[in-house]
This record gives sequence, C-alpha cells and structure tokens, in this order.
Amino acid sequence: MERDAAIWKEKGIRARKESCYRAKLAEQSQRYEDMISLVNNIIEISSNTEPTEPEAELNVEERNLFSVAYKNVVGKNERHGVLSKLYVQNMKNMKKMIYMLDLYQNISKK
Repeated sequence: MERDAAIWKEKGIRARKESCYRAKLAEQSQRYEDMISLVNNIIEISSNTEPTEPEAELNVEERNLFSVAYKNVVGKNERHGVLSKLYVQNMKNMKKMIYMLDLYQNISKK
C-alpha cells in the first residue's frame, strides 16, 4: 500500500513538472489561455497531496506562472473592453457627423 502511494506521488510530481514546463512554453508562445489550463493542472495536482507535504503548496516558479497567465488574460480582456468603448464612442460621433452633414445639406438646399 505504501508502494502504491509512492508510485502515485511520483506520477503526480512528474505530471506537475511536465505541466510547469509546458506552461513555460505556452508563455513563450504567448498562448495565455493554454497557460491558464496548465497552471490549473498544477494547482489540481498540488491540492491532491497531503497538506503537510511540501508539494501541497505552489513553489515560486509556479506562482509566477500563475501570475503571468492571469495578468495577461485579464489585461487582454481589459484592452478589448477599452477598444470596444472607443469603437462605440466613435460610432456615436460618426452618427452625429452624418446627422450634421444631412442637416447642413438640407439647409443649404433651401
């Protein structure tokens, strides 16, 4: 039984290291959504270990990967929101300009 636990622990450590490596690759290729899923795998693996074991917490490198992934995804969403607002504002201004041009043309015809 202890042997089985040791095997599962080794598999968990190996899977955690592989997810960490793949998250670094995802960061280098700026695939932050993929990076988030890999970091979530790391968190899931660490949550399945006993709380008293050192593997139960994220190490510095894993915390940094977590931070980079979420900051980039949130930042991307914020940039998208700002661009959407600018687009809507410019469309409103365009409608005003078109209205003003039509009004000007109507006045100049009379």
